[in-house]
Amino acid sequence: MPVLATGRPPSRGQLVEPEVPLATSGADDPSGADTTTIELGRYLGARSGGRGGNANLGLWATDERYLPLLKYISAPHRLAVLLPQLRGYDIRVYPLPNLLAVNVVIIGLLGNGVAASLREDPQARSLGERFRAVRAAVPAALVPELLAAEV
Repeated sequence: MPVLATGRPPSRGQLVEPEVPLATSGADDPSGADTTTIELGRYLGARSGGRGGNANLGLWATDERYLPLLKYISAPHRLAVLLPQLRGYDIRVYPLPNLLAVNVVIIGLLGNGVAASLREDPQARSLGERFRAVRAAVPAALVPELLAAEV
């Protein structure tokens, strides 16, 4: 059932806004910012699968402190760099703020779906684990309390 921004279900006849993916741009790239390299799986959770020809990648912050990191790393252009198999596909990111999460839909990654696919991972089940294994350079300001723990 759809839910309004107030957290309540809509009343009969009340309009519900459709889900719209986040817009993407390079505007939030910090130029010249100090960076640190982290293993994404230490701070972000991931689960993946497929629906027809599209792959779903659910990402969530394991702690509220890591929400800025999730927002930064889940930009479509960054995901295509972190996971090269996503390059060239339409990547849509849907925020789930109450869950400290995003749902990423990769349009067409699975072709015509599992029955027609010869891919190594025809249901995109390993995509989440591949994401968690990535070591990525991120702005140090996103993880200031973690700098001492990273090697």
